[in-house]
Amino acid sequence: MRPLAYNIDFELAVMILLLMLSGYLYRHFNGNSKNNIALRRAAHVEALLIFFDILATITVTYADVIPIAINYIINVLYYSCIGLSTFCVLLFIESFSPEDKDYTRFNRINMIFYAIYVAINVIGIWTGWVFSIDNNGAFLFGPIHNIVYVYPGILIIECLIIFIIMSHTMERVQNISIILLLIFSGLGATMQLYLFPDILLANVTPGLALFICLFTVVSPNYQELTTKKNELEKAKSELEQQVIERTAESRAKQKRDSEMADEMIEAMKTMIDDSNTNRENHSENVSRLSVLIAKEMGFSKAEREKLYSMAVVHDIGIIGIDEEVALKTGIYTPEERKEMQRHPLIGEQILKPITEMPELAVAARSHHERYDGKGYPDHLKGDEIPIFARIICVADSYDAMTEKRPYREVFTKEHVKSEFQRCAGKQYDPRVVRALIHVMDKNEYTPAGEDL
Repeated sequence: MRPLAYNIDFELAVMILLLMLSGYLYRHFNGNSKNNIALRRAAHVEALLIFFDILATITVTYADVIPIAINYIINVLYYSCIGLSTFCVLLFIESFSPEDKDYTRFNRINMIFYAIYVAINVIGIWTGWVFSIDNNGAFLFGPIHNIVYVYPGILIIECLIIFIIMSHTMERVQNISIILLLIFSGLGATMQLYLFPDILLANVTPGLALFICLFTVVSPNYQELTTKKNELEKAKSELEQQVIERTAESRAKQKRDSEMADEMIEAMKTMIDDSNTNRENHSENVSRLSVLIAKEMGFSKAEREKLYSMAVVHDIGIIGIDEEVALKTGIYTPEERKEMQRHPLIGEQILKPITEMPELAVAARSHHERYDGKGYPDHLKGDEIPIFARIICVADSYDAMTEKRPYREVFTKEHVKSEFQRCAGKQYDPRVVRALIHVMDKNEYTPAGEDL
């Protein structure tokens, strides 16, 4: 019996181990999880690769007996399996990535290049581009033989990149297994090329590395981890969907509530103006001026919108006042003034049920408080008075000064300024007064009815 061209003992032993591994995986891990499928395929293809490598050695050794065409076919099958084996390793590494990572598009591109790679090897049978065999069985490299190393090398680089990207999401045993797999993928070929040229080692170390990876898959801890991971991914997906649905529902509810509140406030404004016919457009005027004052003081758009609603309904309590008093155009008697001073408390009671806008009731109760504590109904002083109520108080007084009354004429602009400056720190918040005067100087305010 002739001595073989290469020592095949190592590869023969590893091929037997890989067949055992394939059988074990089929028997115990025949589920459809990505890592199990990828590892099974990698083991099958690696065993097939070693098988073709052993056959190639035998046919080269007996080149004078075995037709050279068979050697060509076996070597093409061997080279084809090199590319496919590396691709299966890539799929195995990808199988540990999070569920939201999809490599389908990249794998389709890899399969296209794999098909081109196989086609070049097949064409090489006739052209000798990849390899050729002379009549003595000597193996000769063709001009593009390096493609045999380039294509698998590219896939190994892809494996390394994907592993680096997702290594922080993996367990320690998984990281170690895949690192060894990547190292061993090129270790055998390097050892055979530089240290043991007469021994087939190119596919021994990758085959052994697949056994190391088996421990990652069959580990009870890993099985439990995989189950929990799948459950968590499913729960995460369901939770995200619930968040999206509930957020949409919440926004729709907020929109409905906002529209309803706007309609309700508009209806209240009409009711107030109808109950207070001697002060036409009073609610609208106070609201407009309050917003301009707040803007001058640096309030946000959302705060100004809230203030507008508060100012619109600040006098809602008037609907609970005796009609003769509410509609009186002259100076109040002490009893009438006492009756009229009940409207902040009545307004608070009317607006209190609107729990989604509690600030409405607060503004209604406090808009007649004075900065010096001599206001009503609670005799609040300074910053004890809500800032929005202090602004409404100033805007309310401005509207009263600039409307005609039976017992006095409309105040001039200079008279209004003088009156507010005189009462700043007493009846009014000085900061609000300064903001009002700035608004007046800019001529930004236009009363309702005059902007048509």
